[in-house]
Amino acid sequence: MAWSDGFPYSQRMVDVTADESFTAIFEPVPFYYLTVSANDDTMGEVSGSGLYEEGYRGPVTATAFDGYYLKYWSFTDNTDTSVVFTMPSADTSVTAFFAPLGESTGTTKDEPAPHKLLKEGKLYILKNNKTYTLQGQKAE
Repeated sequence: MAWSDGFPYSQRMVDVTADESFTAIFEPVPFYYLTVSANDDTMGEVSGSGLYEEGYRGPVTATAFDGYYLKYWSFTDNTDTSVVFTMPSADTSVTAFFAPLGESTGTTKDEPAPHKLLKEGKLYILKNNKTYTLQGQKAE
């Protein structure tokens, strides 16, 4: 927003002592569409779609249905169900990828999934060629 006489601030106070004319000049602010979707609508639901201006920071949220979990988002390695998205200067689509519980539990699209092993009543996790106990300690 600007004024025809070059005044730099949007709000102003004027003492009118003679006939004067002030014109506010408004420029359109571009808005862009954010489309948030799920890879499979039967596994969970998402929110956050809308019309936003560039630089807007707001949450996109994924809620898995019973028997499913959020595996990853298409735009980040963050696997939290609610993450902050910063709107770029273009229409944008992001996807929440859900998977059934018990399926591969890799935390990102590129990370290999760990394997679970139950041996003599103890649970072990095998990941990156290493074995861990349920408490996260490396097993010998």
